[in-house]
Amino acid sequence: MGDNSPLTPPERELATELAYLVADKMWRDLGADTIAGEVHNLAQSNYEAGCLALNLVGVYKKGKHFTLYKVVVPVDGVHQHMDSLETVSREALNELLSAFVENYVSYDSALSCGRRSFPVHPNLNRAANLLAANGFAEKQQDEFKWTEKIGPTMKRWYIWDENGECRSERENVLRDETAANMVETLPWIVRRKVDAALKKHRDLTALKILSQHWNGEKWLMFPFFREKPGASSQIDIRLLKLIIQKLK
Repeated sequence: MGDNSPLTPPERELATELAYLVADKMWRDLGADTIAGEVHNLAQSNYEAGCLALNLVGVYKKGKHFTLYKVVVPVDGVHQHMDSLETVSREALNELLSAFVENYVSYDSALSCGRRSFPVHPNLNRAANLLAANGFAEKQQDEFKWTEKIGPTMKRWYIWDENGECRSERENVLRDETAANMVETLPWIVRRKVDAALKKHRDLTALKILSQHWNGEKWLMFPFFREKPGASSQIDIRLLKLIIQKLK
């Protein structure tokens, strides 16, 4: 059974601020294309989540089609509207938090998705402080850090894995290890060509050289000798740039 307990005052404050930020995001992204006062959520996860959450607190009203929502309360009236509500359900708070994370963490990267401390833009400072006041984050001097309490929401959107690890942070660690190994095994003849390009500040040329000498599994001294015909020679551009950084 779900938790139906009434929201505490700090939770109400958080719900109000999240409703405003989600409504602001929806309007900035979708408001220009409203028809008869309705926004179309494009059947996109972050907008679907935003419309659903705002519907639960009466800021939006679901239209005849699941992608359409009537804007009942304009963005500049959301704070007053939320304060006027007799009650806000815990479900609404959870959905507002979920929509906020999907929009401001997943899609806009306005807030970090990682487990390390991070700075917050002044526009989101009030939200960050309220998240900390409600245990979803902790304040560390001028920065914030997510706590385990935000975990279920992060996992809901596959930002964190089932073990609570940030997927992108883990990918970055693996990418760095791969880049270090590729630099270590780079043939001298290829390294010489890349170094020559970098000395002339021709990073794009260096990237092209690296790509030509990679067969998808290992370096080739001579790229026209393909040991495995059809093997992919593509390298993730982020990996290529990381290799270049390590070679400089």
